[in-house]
Amino acid sequence: VEREYYRAFSTAYLCDRALEGRIIYHGRMGHLHFPGIDHVLSVRVVADHEQRVWRAIRQIRLDAAKARKYVEEVDEDRERWAQFIYGVGCDDPGHFDMVVNLHHMSVENAASALTSVAQLPDFQRTPASQKAMTDLRLAAKSRIALARHERTSRCKFKVLADAGVVTVAYLPQDAQYANFITEALAPV
Repeated sequence: VEREYYRAFSTAYLCDRALEGRIIYHGRMGHLHFPGIDHVLSVRVVADHEQRVWRAIRQIRLDAAKARKYVEEVDEDRERWAQFIYGVGCDDPGHFDMVVNLHHMSVENAASALTSVAQLPDFQRTPASQKAMTDLRLAAKSRIALARHERTSRCKFKVLADAGVVTVAYLPQDAQYANFITEALAPV
């Protein structure tokens, strides 16, 4: 249930920022908070392993062996996090629109290329993608309201929104809490 709360809060927060204007979210797997939002460009940036080790040596002041171990542990932690929160692997290219490898490309050139791609019609907000984002935010905020309500906080709900109409589905063992759903969603 806590995983659902985390995802709902993160999705609501990111949707709020995205609906305020254009955003760039730099982090792992954040694009998975936007299922079905066509104008979101998701990019996986891959840095050369040796560059990452060298960065760890300089920034954290580790020797080479400890820096390698550190980079490996960070990668393992990120993989476990992605599996735990999203149920997917970090490195699956199918979850990204593009994969940029910095081994043979400078950061500046990668930024220039990504800026050009972000301006393509495929990644521009449309009325349909705006509606999808608004619906996603409403569903996430509704899930948060259910999490904050005393009677519904421990229930497993699936929450969807479509054009301002919120639908809450629940497992049979949580049917006794159905009467509290409307009360929990009143603030939303």
